[in-house]
Amino acid sequence: MAQTGAREQIERRLDRFLRRFAYVRRDNIQTFARRFAELVKAGNPPRDPRSLLPRAGIAVERGMLPPPLRARWERRGEGYVITVSEHEQPQAQSFAAWREAFRLLAARPAFPTALTQVGLERLANKFATAILMPAEAVIAEARRFSTNPEALVEVLGARFGVSLTAMRKRLYELEILRPRSRSIHLPAESQRAGGDSAGGGRVLTRGLTADHGGETREQ
Repeated sequence: MAQTGAREQIERRLDRFLRRFAYVRRDNIQTFARRFAELVKAGNPPRDPRSLLPRAGIAVERGMLPPPLRARWERRGEGYVITVSEHEQPQAQSFAAWREAFRLLAARPAFPTALTQVGLERLANKFATAILMPAEAVIAEARRFSTNPEALVEVLGARFGVSLTAMRKRLYELEILRPRSRSIHLPAESQRAGGDSAGGGRVLTRGLTADHGGETREQ
C-alpha cells in the first residue's frame, strides 16, 4: 500500500511538470530541459544522472541489455529505473541515461505532444544535450579555455563529462566550431544564450557564438 502511494506521488509530480507545457517540440526543447534540470535541482555541470534523476523518482543503474539498446526505462518498485547498457562507454553513459529519461517522460499520458519515432529520437538527443551541455555554460567554459583552441574539445568534454563526439557536435551546434574555420568565435559578454542559433561575436583564432532562445508558449 505504501509502495503504491509513493509511486502515485512520483507520477503526480512528473505529470504536474509536464502540464506546464502547451507542447514540446524543437523550438522549446531547451526550455523544457532547463525546467527539468530545475525540477531535479541540477547545479552546474557535470550533471550525473545517477545522483540527479532519483530526485524525480527515477533510479539509474548499469546492466545487460540486448544490442543495439543503449538504455531502457521500466516501472519498478516505488518508481522508475533506467538501465544503461554495461557496454556503453563511460563517457557516453550519462548521455544515454538523460536521453532515456526524455523517452520516459514522452511516454506519459500527460506529455502534451504526439511524436513520431523519428521526432522522439531527435528530441531525446536534444534534451540530453541541453541537460548535459547547457549553452550558457559551454560558452562560458569555452571563453575560459579559448587560449588553448586545439585542446578545446578534449578539455570541455572532460569538464562536462561527455564524449569527445558529443562535445564536438555541441560546439558546432552553437557555432563555436565552424566548418573550414580555425577560429573560435566568442559572443559579446552582454549576449545571453538561449536557444540553438548563433549570432555574431568576437573572433579568436580557431568558430564560438551565443545560443539564442526561441522557446515559447511555456505554461
